[in-house]
Amino acid sequence: GYPVDVVYENQSDNKWYSPLMKEFKTQFQPTPEYVEEMLNSKLTKHFFSNAEITDLKQQYLTN
Repeated sequence: GYPVDVVYENQSDNKWYSPLMKEFKTQFQPTPEYVEEMLNSKLTKHFFSNAEITDLKQQYLTN
């Protein structure tokens, strides 16, 4: 095949808001109700398997 150079141009780590995003990620604690609502949505069920949704629930509810 042909050699392909992958360039990561649109990375949030390189944006002006990077420190804000990092702070948000460490401080945001969604309520259990919010997690359930988001992970029970049609969109979530379309893109994720039931096993993946279960894993995501555990991840967000145990942090």
